[in-house]
Parts: sequence; structure tokens; C-alpha cells
Amino acid sequence: MVGIAATILYAALVTPFIETARCHPIQPSLGAYAAATLYSYLAYRSLTFVSGPSHRTEAPRFPAILDALR
Repeated sequence: MVGIAATILYAALVTPFIETARCHPIQPSLGAYAAATLYSYLAYRSLTFVSGPSHRTEAPRFPAILDALR
């Protein structure tokens, strides 16, 4: 469910900017991707895995785990 919600968040953030902005689509896409990744990390950490270690140890590992799952 977290992944679906992150995808919906990404689409909701990127679509209006790409449709109306006068900038290259990469800029809104990167911003929306960063927001969806932050949401995903916080939701997985607090809802799915309810982990205890600090953000300092877990945050750097999160992108590596996401890349391994793709």
C-alpha cells in the first residue's frame, strides 16, 4: 500500500507542473520523485517495518534497498 500511495503522490505532484509549467519536465519530475521517496521512506519506516534504529543508520540504506527491489 505504501508503494501505491507513493506512486499516486508522485503523479499528483508532477502532473499539474508538467501541464502548466514553462520549464523542462525533468525539474518537476525530480521534485515529485524526491517528495514521493521521502514519503515512502517515512511510511515504510513507521508503518510497515516499525523499525527502531536511528535515521542516521537507516536513511542511507533505503535507496540501496529500493534499487535492489527494482
